[in-house]
Amino acid sequence: IISCGGNSIIFWDKDSLPILTFKEHEEEINCLYIEDDLLYSSSKDRSIRIWDLIKLNCIKILHGHLNNITVLTVQNSIIYT
Repeated sequence: IISCGGNSIIFWDKDSLPILTFKEHEEEINCLYIEDDLLYSSSKDRSIRIWDLIKLNCIKILHGHLNNITVLTVQNSIIYT
């Protein structure tokens, strides 16, 4: 199970215990999206981060939005916000 709270992404085990936390966003996370082995997160810090779920690290940070990113989806490797 994956959830977000504040600027953290939290991974939980089947017993509802946190097992891993990513804290790379500077402000509150608004949206998470998973496609294949990638996790996408968007935040009030106006960035999108792409996470490798196999290596468990951030592989790319996308900047350029002028405002808070409240939603995102990915189709055919294209990110829509």
